[in-house]
Formats: sequence, structure tokens, C-alpha cells
Amino acid sequence: MEALEREREAGSLTEQLLLDLRVVTESAKAITQTYQQLPRNSATMFQNPDLQTHGFSAATSLNSMVTLLRLWGTCISLSSSQSAILDSLATELKILGGSLTLLLHGCESDIESMVKESKEKMNQSSLCFASQLGRLLVSMGPEGSFMMIEKCSLEQVELFSASLKEALMRGADEFIESQVSAGISSVDHLESHIRTVASVKMTEDAKKGLGSFTSSLTRLMDRSKAFWEQILSLKKEKTEQISDAFLKENFTLYKAVNSELTGLLKAGENIYHLPLEYFTADDPSSQMLKQCIESVPKAAETLSKTLSSLWTAVCNESQNQSAMMNREADAAVRELHSSAGQLLKLLERERQRAADCRDSGSCSQTQTVTLHAAVGEEWGPSAPHRG
Repeated sequence: MEALEREREAGSLTEQLLLDLRVVTESAKAITQTYQQLPRNSATMFQNPDLQTHGFSAATSLNSMVTLLRLWGTCISLSSSQSAILDSLATELKILGGSLTLLLHGCESDIESMVKESKEKMNQSSLCFASQLGRLLVSMGPEGSFMMIEKCSLEQVELFSASLKEALMRGADEFIESQVSAGISSVDHLESHIRTVASVKMTEDAKKGLGSFTSSLTRLMDRSKAFWEQILSLKKEKTEQISDAFLKENFTLYKAVNSELTGLLKAGENIYHLPLEYFTADDPSSQMLKQCIESVPKAAETLSKTLSSLWTAVCNESQNQSAMMNREADAAVRELHSSAGQLLKLLERERQRAADCRDSGSCSQTQTVTLHAAVGEEWGPSAPHRG
């Protein structure tokens, strides 16, 4: 029940933020249009009831947005990167508030240049706010810390301007792109350490198994990046405005893509930092390592399928190109499944050998080798970026 309540809470906060942003942008537009239609008389300019009404609406919605951001920061559990996005939203909100003040002052004092400049700044800040909000929504994935991202948060998108929709989508695009890059960087770092590690305590089979696994993971990430870049390219070729259905479907799929990328990054990080003493018969980390390795091909398969669905959502045409991308991605997933399975078999054999040696007490030190001695102490990857 608590999780469901938090889900409703997050959905309500997000929906209201989007609605308030719409009110602010539309009010600023209405203020500017009303000002331009009035006779130039600074003494009575701001006594116009329409200007007062629109100014009050914008100010009320801005105050509401300030409260909502504070509630989001205190009531919803966020990661450090999500908190950073929330800080960016707060910064843009301050700029919006300052620009609104200048807009109203420009109208009251009949300073046309101030009205024009402050309106342009409000437009820019609104788009930046929408873009950052798009990043935050996708970063939370299908499930947040205690809740699933609201299904209703974008139900009011038909009330938004095309520019705000594009900004929301642009923020989502940028976030997924950063996650793909973070994944490639993390896997490249892991593969580099596997290739360069030189220790007589590590068996050649262990080196080969780990090397094959990380190489397969690298190819999977490279294929995913190529798939993603093609999707972005197709989106840029679209000339029609973003529809409500397109925006909703893309956000749903983006959250799924982010979830699988985060799973891959987390599994890789765990493999980095686990002591990797899998060959010690009763070491509790052995089961954790097994789970990490098993989770990678599962996440990779889901990621590939989601990217394929995203391709279809973006463009039903270019079927030949889509089929080629799917074949390449499927091949990378199959290779990763195979290498993960081989590595798990190798680790199980070594674990069983270590157990037999312990029971018999007849094995030499070189026979009871561990991956920990070879790489566990040396790996120190930079922490991958997660949403």
C-alpha cells in the first residue's frame, strides 16, 4: 500500500508540474500579446484587467512549481544524479520567476525592449525546464525507488505546445544517449583490465573465460549504440509534429531502455567490486557473482527487444534496415548468452575443484587459484552514471 501511495504521489507531482509549466508559458504569451494590443500609456498600462489576470495566473503557477519541486525532493527517494537534475529544474525555475518579474515590470513601465527580452528568456527557460524534466522522468525508469513512474503524467500533453513536447523528448533523448555512452565506457574499462592483467595466479582458462565474456558485452553495447543512433537519425528525419501517442509511447520505451541499461551497468559494477572468490567452496560471494553474470544476458536480450520496439514506434518504414539491425543485435545477444554460460561452467568447475581440494587437503597453492588474487584487488573502475 505504501508503494502504491508513493506512486500516486509521484504521478500527481509530475502531472501538476507539467500543467503549471503550461500555464506559465501560455500566460507569458498572453501578457505579451495583450501588451502589444494596448495603446502606449504607461500610466494606465498595468491597470488592464487582462494583464493582471494573466500575471496572477503565471505567478500562482510558478509558486506552485516551487512547492512541487520541494515536495519531490523530500517525499521521493532520488539518486545523486536525479537530485542533480532536480537542482537544474530549480535553477530554471528561478530564471523563469525572474523573467516573469521583468516582463510585468516592462509592461507596467511600458518598456517594449524589456517585454520582448524577458518573454524570450521565459521561452528559453521553459524549454530547458521541460528538457530537464524529460531527463528526470526517463531516469526513474518503469520503477522508481518506491514507486512506478506514473502512467498519467503525460495524459495532458495535448495541452502543451509543440516546442514543449520537443523539449521533453530532447531531454529524454539526451539522457538515454548519456546512459549508452556510460555503458560503453564502463565495459571498455573492464575489458581493458582483463586484457592487461598479468598474474601467474590466474589460470589461462579463467582469463579466456572472462575475456570472452567482456568482449561479448562490448560488442553488445556497440550494437546497442548503433541501434540507438539509427533511431535518433530516423527521428530527426520526421517532419510532422510530435503527437500525444508518440510522446507517451516513446517515454514508456525509454524508461524500459534505461532500466535495462542500468541493470547492465549495475551488474558490471558488481563484478568489478565483488571479491570474486568464487573458487572458495563456501564463500557467499560465489552466489552473488553467479547472479550478476546470469543477469547480464537477460538484460541484454530485453534491451535489444525494447530498442527494436522503439525503432518500430519511430518509423514503420525502412524495414530492410530494421531487419539488419535486429539481426546484428540478436547475434550479439546470442554471443553474450554463450560466453556467460561458458564462464559460469568454468567458475563452477573451479569452485568444485577448490571444494575437493579443501576436503582432501591434497591440493597445492597453485591449484587452488582464485580470480580474486588476479584481479579483485586491481580493478578500480570509475563509477558508471546511473539515473
